[in-house]
Amino acid sequence: IAKTFNFGLGYGMTEVALAGRLNCTKERAIELLAMYMGIVEKLDDYFARQRRAVKYHGVVYNIFDRRRQFYGVQTMKHFGGYKKQMGHIYRTSYNFPVQSSASDIHSRATIRIDQDEWLRDNEAWLVASIHDSVMIEVDIEKAAEVASYVQKLMQDSAYEVTAAVGRPWIVPVDVEWGPAWETVTHHLTQRTEVHTGTKDKCEECERVAA
Repeated sequence: IAKTFNFGLGYGMTEVALAGRLNCTKERAIELLAMYMGIVEKLDDYFARQRRAVKYHGVVYNIFDRRRQFYGVQTMKHFGGYKKQMGHIYRTSYNFPVQSSASDIHSRATIRIDQDEWLRDNEAWLVASIHDSVMIEVDIEKAAEVASYVQKLMQDSAYEVTAAVGRPWIVPVDVEWGPAWETVTHHLTQRTEVHTGTKDKCEECERVAA
């Protein structure tokens, strides 16, 4: 259910759509949406801010100021009758800052892995980048050490590149390894702290992001 909300609301899911997905009444869906919005208090404000940006400027930005332009908005506003098209544009505007920012963070971390001298010295080679993951090939005897190093590198990279634009994110990084892509034998979960941060620093980051 939580996944339905997290993904669906990012694309502008309505009460009717939610009721269909959860196989419940519209009234129950409205109740659940109210509960969710009560937990994620600023979500409604975020959606409204994105709609205003589209409606008046025809453009939205991710945290690195990469823009997404929506052409024809003013024409559709003037002539009317484009509710379906505008609905799609609004949903895209909700999703773009989050997904494109995450993609940029991942791209930056991938570049750092590819250029890292310690990984080269240990013959750990980046062989693929898949969505939000990377695949690295290394001797099995060095796998655990490399896994821990890459986890820290990616986590620190995400923090540093977002802190540089005044919106520091602490991004969870999990690592799996094994003798083949489809055979996972070990798993390293998210570390509790970024090496550049403390509990107080994390709370400060949350205030800055807010």
